[in-house]
Amino acid sequence: MFNDIFSKEKIAAGRLRELDWLKGLTVLAMFINHVHFILLMDKDIPFFMFVSHLWRKLLGPSAFVFCMGMGCVYSQNSGWRDNIRRGFRLLSYGFGLHIFFFPICTLFVYQFTHDKFDLMLLLNTYGSDIFQFAGLSFLLLGAMKAAGLYSIGKVLLVGILLSIFGTFINDYNVHNLFLNQTIGFFVGNDCTHFPLANWFIYVAAGIAYGSLYSRIRDKAAYHRIVLPTTLLASAILLYISFNVPNPYLLKYFSPEDFYHYRVGIFDALVDILVVICAISLFAKLPENLPMGILSNFSKYLSNYYIVSWIVIELEVCTMKLTGIHADFPANILSGALLVIATTALTHLGVKLYLKYGKAKLEPIFTGRAYMIAVFAITIAFDLFIINYIEQCGK
Repeated sequence: MFNDIFSKEKIAAGRLRELDWLKGLTVLAMFINHVHFILLMDKDIPFFMFVSHLWRKLLGPSAFVFCMGMGCVYSQNSGWRDNIRRGFRLLSYGFGLHIFFFPICTLFVYQFTHDKFDLMLLLNTYGSDIFQFAGLSFLLLGAMKAAGLYSIGKVLLVGILLSIFGTFINDYNVHNLFLNQTIGFFVGNDCTHFPLANWFIYVAAGIAYGSLYSRIRDKAAYHRIVLPTTLLASAILLYISFNVPNPYLLKYFSPEDFYHYRVGIFDALVDILVVICAISLFAKLPENLPMGILSNFSKYLSNYYIVSWIVIELEVCTMKLTGIHADFPANILSGALLVIATTALTHLGVKLYLKYGKAKLEPIFTGRAYMIAVFAITIAFDLFIINYIEQCGK
């Protein structure tokens, strides 16, 4: 039976529609979550709360990162130098976005609002986020390949060991803000989003699963087994995670804001099973079922992520400068209109970039000069703002 389902060799494949469905719907959920959290300030709107909770804690960043790992298996440019270059490029994208958010947009707004919250937001300039995590992941993969230590088993072992480490070692504080920010890229603390130790297991699991998935010759038979198995296993583990109190295993389901970024190994296992289950579920959809805009969301995921954040940041600036952000009517109608507007503007921005900007801008954004400038500006501004805030507090 095993030989009927799997081939000994990797089978060539085009775009995997099941992954396109998963990533496309996850991008749509991301728009809803970001509108709810940023523009509607996490107000109590049942539909938005449900989607946001689902996105943040089950099928959101974990699905993106798992699919990124699977993509490593199918990539044509997977040498160690390719990984290193991609790692630095992703780091520069993340810090470039942060420079736009904070030294440019937030600092501009602060000149008018003099809101202490906006001032403290500037400390996020040198902060970890999903692009920074992805960059560090590719640097780690590149280093393992360069040292001759790369194999599916070794990557998975590193992911598991890092996850165990990240589960038990968190809230690490050396009482120096800059050092805490730096440590936050690797281990969970108050300055962290997506620390490498906690999240690399998704990349490793994605690579391992992608290696298996790339050898499937009979997908129908495979998904007939995997779908009910992962569905049952996910349900059991989710039940355990919600009903068995344990301070080391339930970090991902903590009600505290942002604490889910310090995902523990048990919760990562739940996420991975849910993502695999979702892939099998989407594989069951009819081949002729139209994907519409979801296909674009998946194909140009990084572009949609970057442009959506630019759109949302400009919306936030507009709302703050006009004084309507805090008092904006938060309900299902206003939320739906904001999601539609944000999605439409993001889609337009991506289309314009791909048609008119990519050929001119991509060489700049992937160039060494841009990367050096972004890293230098990030560090210099962060040290300046830390000193400024410390002086203001004296």
